[in-house]
This record gives sequence, structure tokens and C-alpha cells, in this order.
Amino acid sequence: MVEDTLYTANLDGVVTAYHRTEGYVKWRKKMEGGVTGALSFGKEKLFVGDMGGNLCALQPETGEKIWCFKINSVWNAPPLVVRDRVFASTSADEIYALLLDKGEEIWHFVQHGDEKMTVKKSAEPAFYGNELYQGFLRWSRGGPFH
Repeated sequence: MVEDTLYTANLDGVVTAYHRTEGYVKWRKKMEGGVTGALSFGKEKLFVGDMGGNLCALQPETGEKIWCFKINSVWNAPPLVVRDRVFASTSADEIYALLLDKGEEIWHFVQHGDEKMTVKKSAEPAFYGNELYQGFLRWSRGGPFH
């Protein structure tokens, strides 16, 4: 919820903005894939990641697409906005850093581990001071991620 708007997304890939107190639909947008929790707001943008591998920045008042970044995995944790960056994790134990205004990749990291083990959900990244923290689903051979 941001000011007078409640944003929701569902497994059908429908993102909806409702007026918070009057309940009417302000706008509705269909994503390529279903949304399993990758929805967040920051720096005047709504970020939605779907099961089709699309992470999109939307204009919060209209739902119009500002940019989209495509991967071959699933976004299923809320992206984190810090300064001029968007940090988002995937179901494939990756974390991406993207430029806030353009959605261009700055870097990404892959946690290698037991490839036979899979878990559906991803952890949301966290930022403290000048450090980014990310929990991963798989353990590396030497124990937890380094």
C-alpha cells in the first residue's frame, strides 16, 4: 500500500491498483507470467517480477511499463530499491543489480551449490550500511554461502 493505493498481484499475472478507501480499480495490467510475491514499490516506481522471467518497473499511477528486464528463471521475492539500484533475487539462486531508471544490468551473482535441490521461494535481499545481504536456497559444498 502506498498513500491511497493498494497494489496486488496474483498467480494469473494480473497486477491491480485499487483506491485504498473507496475500493475502485484504478488500473489493471496483465504480466506475461504469474506473480508469486515479487511486488514492491520504491523511488516512485512499482516493481513486479513474474514467473515468465520478467522484472518490470511500472508507473504507479497508470500501470504503464517503464522498463522490463528478462531472465530465464523466476522472480518470486520482492525487489529491493537502494539509491539508484534495484536488487532482485531469483529462484535459481541469483541476485541481480539493475539501474533504477533503465533496468540495465550492472552485475549479477550466482550461488552454486547442490543442483539437485530446489525450493520454490526466494529470499528478499537486504541492505545495511553499504553492504548487500542475500540468503540463498542451496548450500555450497563448503557449507552455507560465502
